[in-house]
Amino acid sequence: MIETLAKIRTGDHAALLYRTRAEQLSCSIPFVKLGLAANERCLYIADSNPVSIVRQALVEAGVDVDDAEKRNALQILTKKETYLCHGLFEPAEVLSDLDRWIDHSLQMGFQGFRAAGEMTWALDLPSSFAALLVYARQLETRSRRRFVGLCQFDETQFPNSLIEQIVAIHSKVIKNGVFIKFFPSDQGGLLFDQRRP
Repeated sequence: MIETLAKIRTGDHAALLYRTRAEQLSCSIPFVKLGLAANERCLYIADSNPVSIVRQALVEAGVDVDDAEKRNALQILTKKETYLCHGLFEPAEVLSDLDRWIDHSLQMGFQGFRAAGEMTWALDLPSSFAALLVYARQLETRSRRRFVGLCQFDETQFPNSLIEQIVAIHSKVIKNGVFIKFFPSDQGGLLFDQRRP
């Protein structure tokens, strides 16, 4: 998994498709660990997994969570503190918040800002699916310096039609520990696009 995740570079916004918690955390936890090792400020947005489970998974992966939090290198927050902090999900507001997180991280001396978000929060608000797609498109098309993102989608819960759009929008998509779509941000060409089975 580390080899796969190492191909996600600064400025990238990738999607993870998963079916089980073990599959999800086997990608999202190393994603955060890589960011911490690179002196990036990291944010994990928990939803389907309680904050305590995310913390424990990071500890089991060898991350000193208490130290990382004390240094402001790591925050584990919920949907109400991030995606829904403005009440309803407002893509423009959340993207402005993201820009502020990036700027603040750089001002604090970090090399960048890395976020891993569990997207299951949107299942409670199916009317937000359209806004979620707008958000994903804007994240994908607006280059953000010193930012790396991983949006996590549970294939057993999201409608297939939404998953298909998520795959179409994202330049990098991981499933079963490998890329099923990989558009290199630094090469200007599609390396491969293996559609979902």
